[in-house]
Amino acid sequence: MKLTGRLLVREKGTPPDSWQHICLSLSGGKELRFADSRKFGWLKLLKDKAELEKLLALFGPEPLDGLSPKEFQTILASSSRPVKIVLMDQAKIAGVGNIYASDALFLAKIHPGRAANQLKAEEVQRLFEAVKKVLRAGIKYRGASDQYYLDALGHKGLYQEHFLV
Repeated sequence: MKLTGRLLVREKGTPPDSWQHICLSLSGGKELRFADSRKFGWLKLLKDKAELEKLLALFGPEPLDGLSPKEFQTILASSSRPVKIVLMDQAKIAGVGNIYASDALFLAKIHPGRAANQLKAEEVQRLFEAVKKVLRAGIKYRGASDQYYLDALGHKGLYQEHFLV
């Protein structure tokens, strides 16, 4: 969905949403709509599970689902890029965007420009826990809403009221 994309579930026949680009019919008289004010997001229809697995292989592990502290440490140790850039590299770690990377680094007391491979073991551990904490908060508050973002049911997220930076 990228930065401004959103999925919306609507009753069939409801007027189109602002910036709506795709509408899929669902059972039970519902529609799944994709809207994106900046047109950054995209939709890809996959033929089979093999295509899905190929697409998912492009992404790193998710911090809340399978990323171990050791693997996290290995990812950071393998890059001299700034730690914030590594956190947001979806091929390395999936699901950490700018907001969550900034908040996690603040919580862990790590400067975003530090080289990832220069972090000490205790800093890596603090950051690992901080990433999980801010992602859980993001889920709890249904994301951060700008002027356009709504969750699938059309509600604004509230994480922006809990930003740390």
